[in-house]
Amino acid sequence: MDRRVKITSQWLKQIVRRYQRYRISIKLGATLALTFGAALLLLIAFLIDSVSAVRANKEELFDRDLRDAVSRLDSDERTTLQNNLFLLTSPERELGPVVLPRQYYSAPQIGPNAAPKHPPRNCFVVLKDAVSRVSTEDKLCSYFAESKNFGSFIFIVAEFSDDYVVPLRFGDRTLSADFIELRLDTSTASASWRIAPQIMPAFGQRKFLTTAYRSTTKGALELDRRVEGWATFTPQSVGHNRLTYYLRIDFREFMGNIAAAEAWPPDPKKVKLAVKRSDWSQWKTAKKISYSDAGIVDFSVATLVQPLLKSHADVKVKRGDSPQPVASYFADDTKTRDEKRFIYLSGYDINIRQDPILKKAVFPDTFVSLEVSHPGVVIEKRVWAIFLTALLLVILTAQSCLAAYRLIIRPILVWTSLSQQMTAHGERAFSLPFSDRIDEIGRLAKSFNALLSESHRRVQREQAENDYRAEVLSLREQNFQVIGHEIRSPLQALSVLIKPEDEGRRYVDRILRALPSLERVHTVEDSITNREAQLRILDLVEFTKEIIENAPLIGIELFDFQTKISAAICRVDPEALEDVLENLIRNANRHRDAETPISINILKDHDRVILQVINQGQSIPEENLTRIFDFGFSTTDGEPGRVAGVGLSISRHNIVKMRGQLTAENLSQNRVRFTINLPLLAT
Repeated sequence: MDRRVKITSQWLKQIVRRYQRYRISIKLGATLALTFGAALLLLIAFLIDSVSAVRANKEELFDRDLRDAVSRLDSDERTTLQNNLFLLTSPERELGPVVLPRQYYSAPQIGPNAAPKHPPRNCFVVLKDAVSRVSTEDKLCSYFAESKNFGSFIFIVAEFSDDYVVPLRFGDRTLSADFIELRLDTSTASASWRIAPQIMPAFGQRKFLTTAYRSTTKGALELDRRVEGWATFTPQSVGHNRLTYYLRIDFREFMGNIAAAEAWPPDPKKVKLAVKRSDWSQWKTAKKISYSDAGIVDFSVATLVQPLLKSHADVKVKRGDSPQPVASYFADDTKTRDEKRFIYLSGYDINIRQDPILKKAVFPDTFVSLEVSHPGVVIEKRVWAIFLTALLLVILTAQSCLAAYRLIIRPILVWTSLSQQMTAHGERAFSLPFSDRIDEIGRLAKSFNALLSESHRRVQREQAENDYRAEVLSLREQNFQVIGHEIRSPLQALSVLIKPEDEGRRYVDRILRALPSLERVHTVEDSITNREAQLRILDLVEFTKEIIENAPLIGIELFDFQTKISAAICRVDPEALEDVLENLIRNANRHRDAETPISINILKDHDRVILQVINQGQSIPEENLTRIFDFGFSTTDGEPGRVAGVGLSISRHNIVKMRGQLTAENLSQNRVRFTINLPLLAT
């Protein structure tokens, strides 16, 4: 049991060591796997949610769209659809007539608003320009009444965009007016008319009777009383004004020898119509307009089912119980499609026949019905686009990780192994591989190789310098010891000759106390830091006054001393503090402007005393404010007989030994202030 635990522990430690060695590779691989898995799960969830949402929405939308499609037509329009189903399933048809349940024509009526009732909307065809094949604002409806009781007539209602009407004048055979040119062809006869509105005083300026002139075989125009009708001019608040013709043409001569009872209503497919128009303006100029033989059907079945087709549905139009559809419409806008395919494209969406949705609705009071089928599962463009984009991102991420491993991580692993060998072999010189590459890794390897070579040379050079420095320091220490021994004997003799109460005795005593630390030092800085402070209690105010009074002895005058406190009792080293104040006063004197005083202020701040030495002169550069206390740093030459760059460094060390602080700062008006901060003794 213990052996198994030991083996397991060793195996775990080995795994941990390998993980630590290949941490970046493992993290990259784990990141790639997690990214791919997360992306796949998100895509599957998104796909399922999208398919479910589409199916739920389609079922609801189909019911609504089917109701809208079969209820958009009124009673006459539904009858028109049933009687002319083959003509009204296509979005376009020829200008020939349809069969309507009754006539909508009425004789001209006097009155400003009197007008006949319009035929059903799905009777009208939007006319196209014969040259540009572009739809216009003009419409045409031609029809036969279903019952012979309304007479053997073909009825025509034509609406045109016309901003200004030029009616036909009485006796004008040149037809210098607005008119339409209508041609009617059947298998037995053909005729062509020019029909113009003619003003009638009783009708006013917006109603006209129509006058028809029939073209003879010799090209002449003859008045034809068998074509009757009238026209109305309707101003529009938006868009162009409308000129509408209501015409009735006797159709008996076009029916041949067939008995009227047997031939009515005539077959609309055997009747052809052609329309042209002459539009006169108020400047007496005419514009000739020719229309195509076919136009767009208003309210065709193809128009009614467009909302269903946009929802990926297929629509079939059936008549009665016939299994064969009269017309079929597909969501992908193709005329035929193999309905047995399980998966097919509809535009940019993928359709799958999985539990398809089937709906059926009947146009009220007719035998015409719409059958709608939806594939059931639709993967919309945005879904598979997101899927492909995410898959591409995952592939690119994998490629990036592999490239990163090959280009970056593998060199790092090799360099790590070499660095371990370098550490094991000590100072042995090594050269990193991959320096022949021209990319960043190659440049890095070249730089490291140059650095390693330079480091190796520098280590050798520093080793030689260290050996030389150690020898110099050893000689310096011996020199300090000899100097201390040579100075001690004369100073001891002077201390016997000079009485203790003599003023010069204290300087001799300072030198004797400094000798032990001088003999123990290796550098000049050591002589500063190794000196022990001799702390005593004194009044800083009186001590400063004494320093100022003795300043003229060293050639420094003109002081401005201010204080609001009578005494400041501190524990300080008098000799060291005297050196500090002398250094600060000498420094202020050296840098002050001529004839300006050296200001010395003493303040109290809670349990601290603040002593400020201020001079007016050139400010200290900001980058030098912290460096002026470094040993050996100086921006000017020292005074004759004194070493530059030492005084301020010694002063800070001395103040720190007294548990104080020494700082420097620039003030406004070119003033510099040195501040000594010392602790006060409780009184």
